[in-house]
Amino acid sequence: MSNVTYLRPPQLPSLLIEQAADAIRSRIVSGELELGAPLSETALAVKLGVSKTPIKEAFLRLEAEGLIEIRPQHGPFVFDMGADEVRDLCELREVLEIAAARAAMRRRPAALADALEEIVVGMHEALRDANILDYRAMDRAYHRCIIEHAGNAVLMATYETFAVRIQVLRNRLTLDPVRNRRSMREHRELAALVRAGEIYRVGTCLSDHIRGGKAHYLRVTGLEE
Repeated sequence: MSNVTYLRPPQLPSLLIEQAADAIRSRIVSGELELGAPLSETALAVKLGVSKTPIKEAFLRLEAEGLIEIRPQHGPFVFDMGADEVRDLCELREVLEIAAARAAMRRRPAALADALEEIVVGMHEALRDANILDYRAMDRAYHRCIIEHAGNAVLMATYETFAVRIQVLRNRLTLDPVRNRRSMREHRELAALVRAGEIYRVGTCLSDHIRGGKAHYLRVTGLEE
């Protein structure tokens, strides 16, 4: 019997892969990597200061998240969305956020109102200072807050599956100062309705807010029919 021991090749540190995935993901969300843009393993490896191996593994993770499309014979591309996909995404978001808001208002109305009002203050300060990056972050935190306060782990997990895509849409919307001011008013109104316990008006307000954002996105991107 041979005494030769066969050693498995060392595995790539998962932290390195995750760091690469985070870096690429953040560039997609920020718009630095545009929707539908081709991705270069070599260019990203140089930019991130790593070898191409963690970039390849990161691509696989991001493909599983729906952020990258790996096309046979063509390579990886940032995901893209047509008009129908945007509508489908926003419809799902509308259903989940309204359900979450109503659940949160039944279970923890004061806690939800306090949290939303605090975020609205931050949103106002960000717009006052023309800090769009902070405004985007606050906008994301506002809607995530509604989901978290519902206290439903399955609902939260479902929301997370498309949260990054929503952020991509949100980033495009915040390029318009007029839209930002309107969005700010809608967020403030929604927080006030939560504080007042207007559970059904909250649903209507959320619906109008999400549908308005969808219509604006389709219009400014030329996807509107």
